[in-house]
Amino acid sequence: MNRLEAILTARGVDQDATAAASSDEPVTALEMADARIPARYRGALADHPQITAWAEQIARAGRPGRQDV
Repeated sequence: MNRLEAILTARGVDQDATAAASSDEPVTALEMADARIPARYRGALADHPQITAWAEQIARAGRPGRQDV
């Protein structure tokens, strides 16, 4: 148990908040995706032009409707 607590702490998981969370509340896909992002990358911003262009391309491909917005 101590090892698991150490791993969670190292990954930035607040054990008290996790224990207090209700499993009865619905979880959105965005919340689930956000939970998979490692804590050290959650505040990261892409500022390299090739990376931002790639991210824009992926976002447009997954979004229905007009692509010129």
